[in-house]
Amino acid sequence: MTLQPLHAWTGTIAAHRDWVRGWIANPKQREQFETDWNTKIHVVCAVGSQLDLDDTSGWQALGVVFGDALSMVTGYPWAELTDEYGTAPCLVINAAAEAALFPLTMLSKRAEGGECPDTDVIADLFQHAIDHGRQVENLLASES
Repeated sequence: MTLQPLHAWTGTIAAHRDWVRGWIANPKQREQFETDWNTKIHVVCAVGSQLDLDDTSGWQALGVVFGDALSMVTGYPWAELTDEYGTAPCLVINAAAEAALFPLTMLSKRAEGGECPDTDVIADLFQHAIDHGRQVENLLASES
């Protein structure tokens, strides 16, 4: 497994962000979307409430914005993880331990499984991802 800066996925991630921005009609909310994690999560919830469960690309676009919000809260940077199965974008919890979160598919996998990622699911998943990252950080710190 190797972690490297975001490269191969840069265009796809930018396109996903642009797609989500396209849903925002309010200019003030568009401005806040760029700098406020809470606005990002509200947009994810609002757009998600209008998507079909089989809209994998739409759910993955929301996963990117979900990941951006996580990154703003935790400081985890976007990167690419490559293993024997391919390369995927992730948020790096700890590069040395190759510990990462994969927000691109956190929502889409739930939708594909028939679970509607509604506001409650998204809020719970967001908090769970933050808590999981902190648990990993604490575990790695205690091992050093």
